[in-house]
Amino acid sequence: MITIYILTVAIFIAYLVLAWNKPGCVTLLMPITVGVLLFLGFIPTIEHQDPDIFFIIVGILTFLLTVLLVYLKPLPDIDEEPWYKIVSRILFTLIACVILLASLTIVFQIFGPVLFVLLLIFAFRFRQTRRYSLALNVLSTISTAMRQNLPLPMALETAASGRKDPAARIFRQTAKGLCEGRLLSESLKRAYRRC
Repeated sequence: MITIYILTVAIFIAYLVLAWNKPGCVTLLMPITVGVLLFLGFIPTIEHQDPDIFFIIVGILTFLLTVLLVYLKPLPDIDEEPWYKIVSRILFTLIACVILLASLTIVFQIFGPVLFVLLLIFAFRFRQTRRYSLALNVLSTISTAMRQNLPLPMALETAASGRKDPAARIFRQTAKGLCEGRLLSESLKRAYRRC
């Protein structure tokens, strides 16, 4: 029985390494892997014994750490976000919301769900305001540079210098596209997909 546990831990570590190197394959395999581990944990209950907690804990950890690794893995600058990053972002958001709701309910009892709904409303409003502010920042910088007849790639690089916010990344990517000979609309579409 000890060898099965050691083998499970070795496979678990290899799975996490694979999750960092090949996130798409691991995201596809995740339901099967987690399902097998949970099944192994609950098999003893069929024979009217206690469930094997080790396999259940490893299954839950596999799910949580896989979602976390795929979500946090940085991507090179590409045009579209891969499907596995979208799936991991949705799962990460759901996990965070469940943990937040449980924590608020434990601490504030019946007022926990009310506070959770208020926090969701504030978070949604903050994201909307931030998105509007980013669009306003990008478009006003481009229009100011064009009104002053400045060379646009240099003006965008200057606007991005010394900054690490999303607007600076958009300015750099747009300037890069303009230097490669693309039109402004195409460069902006590639750099700022939500524009």
